[in-house]
Amino acid sequence: MAKSHTQYICQDCGYTNPRYLGRCPTCGNWDTMVEERIEKSSPASAASSARYNATSVPRPIQDIHSDEEKRMRLKHQEFSRVLGGGLVPGSINLIGGDPGIGKSTLLLQIALEIAEQNKVLYVSGEESERQIKMRADRLQRYQAGKVSTPPSRLLLVTETNLDAILDHAAEIKPKLLIVDSIQTSYLPQLESSAGSVSQVRECASLLREYAKRTGTSIFLIGHVNKEGNIAGPRVMEHIVVTVLYL
Repeated sequence: MAKSHTQYICQDCGYTNPRYLGRCPTCGNWDTMVEERIEKSSPASAASSARYNATSVPRPIQDIHSDEEKRMRLKHQEFSRVLGGGLVPGSINLIGGDPGIGKSTLLLQIALEIAEQNKVLYVSGEESERQIKMRADRLQRYQAGKVSTPPSRLLLVTETNLDAILDHAAEIKPKLLIVDSIQTSYLPQLESSAGSVSQVRECASLLREYAKRTGTSIFLIGHVNKEGNIAGPRVMEHIVVTVLYL
């Protein structure tokens, strides 16, 4: 069994220290140091190695096509514009905002639109499948002006275990994967709780690897803290391609 030790991690910037500090010396925020148990052998790295074998092959740069990436055009013109003209296959995007501002509703609208032609997997760790279905029915009535059935290519699952989420995605092979939210997702190999720095960082990293290898576009919904910033380590904002605030 791998030995473990505890250390204190700043929930805002990811700074670590073996002792508790009232104020983080890196970001300067108070009361952000949280104790977490750390395995000496990184279980997340082992899980990543087991799930994704080394299949990449170095290629000469002149053999790589530099044509503009084909984007999925969206009917929501403003949302498509902030994404640079559409959704890029294989991209991972983070969308944050205050509670109740409409993050889940907006992405459900996008999911309904893309599911008219392609498979979409919507993973919720906060709402039941019935709640999402009720919202989808309301959106369909609002958009169509009549009662219409949501597309069958939109699949819903309530799950927070990232291993199970990736297994579902590998089986379904969706064009778009929505994870609501990244703070509720967790890796069972890590002893820290969901929403901790370690969990958020490792979950986002594994989802990025999945997006790059499969060409699946991913949207992550993120909570914000009292300062209005997306909760979790700032390194997560460097893992994703796009960060959007509502």
